[in-house]
Amino acid sequence: MFKTPLTSIINQSINNKKKFLESTDIYKYAFKYEDKIYLHVDYLRFGKSVGGVILSEEGELVPKDEAIQPYIGFNHTITILML
Repeated sequence: MFKTPLTSIINQSINNKKKFLESTDIYKYAFKYEDKIYLHVDYLRFGKSVGGVILSEEGELVPKDEAIQPYIGFNHTITILML
């Protein structure tokens, strides 16, 4: 897990997907998979998760087929940390 700073490009990508009355929860740490760094963002409405995205280190939206393994890695890591 890597700590990454949020740049204006990353914030812009996050806000482009945000809908009315949604807030965002950005994971504090990034996940490295196959020499690429990924960021995970959850979108919340009234405190409940309504979706999420995986972004590259550059702030670009990652295609679904490429995002599956980093998403599994994020969830597996969170589960281990909660035990």
